[in-house]
Amino acid sequence: MKSCEKPEMYSLFRLSMAFVITLCFIVAVGKGQDEPIDVSSLRAPLEDVVRRIRHCYMVAVNRGDQISLQSIKNRPKVKIYDNRQVHRIWSSGDSLQFETKTDKVPQAGWQKITTTASENPFTQENIDINAGSITCMRSGQGFVCADIRPYSQTKAMSLKYRGLYTLNRSYGNRLHFYIPLIDLDRKWATTPQTWFAINEVYLSDLNDWRIVTSSTRGISPSVIVDILQPKELVYTPEKDSNRGELRLGDELFVIPLTQVTFSRQKNGKYYPTKIVSHRKWQFRGAMHEVDEVDGNSVILFKADEWTEFEDGIVFPKSGSEETFNKTSKEYSDLNGFSRTVIGCILSQKKLKPPKVLLDTRREWYIHSLKAIEPKDSLWVEKVSEFCVLDGDTGERVIFGVEKSVSDRIISGDLRGIRDLGVRNSRSSTMILFFAGALVVGAICVYYYRRRRPS
Repeated sequence: MKSCEKPEMYSLFRLSMAFVITLCFIVAVGKGQDEPIDVSSLRAPLEDVVRRIRHCYMVAVNRGDQISLQSIKNRPKVKIYDNRQVHRIWSSGDSLQFETKTDKVPQAGWQKITTTASENPFTQENIDINAGSITCMRSGQGFVCADIRPYSQTKAMSLKYRGLYTLNRSYGNRLHFYIPLIDLDRKWATTPQTWFAINEVYLSDLNDWRIVTSSTRGISPSVIVDILQPKELVYTPEKDSNRGELRLGDELFVIPLTQVTFSRQKNGKYYPTKIVSHRKWQFRGAMHEVDEVDGNSVILFKADEWTEFEDGIVFPKSGSEETFNKTSKEYSDLNGFSRTVIGCILSQKKLKPPKVLLDTRREWYIHSLKAIEPKDSLWVEKVSEFCVLDGDTGERVIFGVEKSVSDRIISGDLRGIRDLGVRNSRSSTMILFFAGALVVGAICVYYYRRRRPS
């Protein structure tokens, strides 16, 4: 009996080992083979994001607009602003409304907010209960922007109106919020839509995309894409008296490019997680990489986390974008700098990166995001007892009161208004006095008649 059990156990052991070896082989082969992927499949998820946020409500937090200063030792020194802006944004087609509140918070935990506000956009009826500023835009009958700033009760009593309602028909400023992708294909986006590097990636021509590396298997699947721009001539030996042994046809071209890292997310799709500006060089018909990418970036975009929100909307929950200014003087002597680049190409050495100075840094965090029903308009009309300022003409008027009273309030002549208030107060007092007297008199007559003998 025992002699029969050993062969059976041995056979079972061999089968188990064979299964493990086969499984390992399959995994190894799978890791060694990348999934087929092209630029169209990389761009499709991004197009889906832009389509889904066409009609949406978003609660977001911003921090940034940090300004860099240059110290005595020529080292980057960044002045950091601790203010954060909390936005509630309604966007539907070419209509927009957003509320912004600014407060000061510590650097740690600046993303955390608590809000119990209604998800419905503002109207004339509920505008006065808002403590922040509200902006709404429309472009159906010509572009118009309204900036609405309700005042506190104390300030409203002092100024004799509840807030300021400013109209602009030529809104040239950037929006008060900075959220990637949301301004794409919007008529109200009067500023360049390439404010974010990811917007520029979306708007670029797929014919300019080149897949550099692709690793779609393993722990961190990713694809790196270079988006090339037209080359620019920077050096011609004919115009350089110090060209040395360079031939007359040895022209140098610079090719600006954007390098995008697409990373696979939980839903199995690829989204941009890092974008850097870069450049390549063309010399004697061949393309060369001379610069260190990190050292020569002008824009650095990072999307830390792509999250699926309500209604299946996938969006970069948090991230940042930095812009840099180069402090080197490489272009002050363009011929000399070009010869240095050519020397690096011929010797296969790297070009020493110039010193860069952080110019701006902007961060965002999406608290919530959901789809809404398409709305014809998110516009808020003029609000009663608000000072309406026409930003184009400079005219002011208090909406909802008589013109004579409005003119006197705006001119600062409040004497008549105060006297009117005093008169009204005195009149009210007199009316109450006579009404009370009549009541007392009626009571006296009533009791007098009751006690009078019949």
